Amino acid sequence: MRTVNRLIAAVLALGLIAAGLLIVVEIILAALRLAPLVVPYESWLDSARGSSYGDRSVITAAIVLVALGLVLIALQLFRRPLSYSLLPKHDGAEAEIDRRSLEQVAARAAREVDGVQKVRCRATPSKLAVSATTGRDETIGLDSRVRAAVENRLLALQPSKKLTVAVKLQSPRGR
Repeated sequence: MRTVNRLIAAVLALGLIAAGLLIVVEIILAALRLAPLVVPYESWLDSARGSSYGDRSVITAAIVLVALGLVLIALQLFRRPLSYSLLPKHDGAEAEIDRRSLEQVAARAAREVDGVQKVRCRATPSKLAVSATTGRDETIGLDSRVRAAVENRLLALQPSKKLTVAVKLQSPRGR
């Protein structure tokens, strides 16, 4: 979606720049009392003077413009799924990972730690919460090993923004 938005913004910006330059040229030509270059403003003015707000063409144009505006607003209001930008490994290449994929990668890394039975991860824009369950009664150092495993996996992904890893460990004794 980000690429589509950037493309639309670039096309609109170029169109507005071209329209602005054309208007400046048309104004200069009108001031010099020369014929218009592209915009037939005299015929447009005559047509506008002959139309009222109740004309079918005016109402149709207004409805189309309002509908187009509402569609553009709706596209910007819909929430995009949370994603995390990754540092580019090659020049000009953009990469990102969505929230669910990041949670799955972190859970897989935590599950690889000896003693961890079950893992759930939840990612927010700045934090990765890891909830791990172990069958061991003695859990000294297990949370730090889980945190280190998840942080090492995150380092391999190279997110552009640092995520804080919080580990919550549950054991049979803690239930």
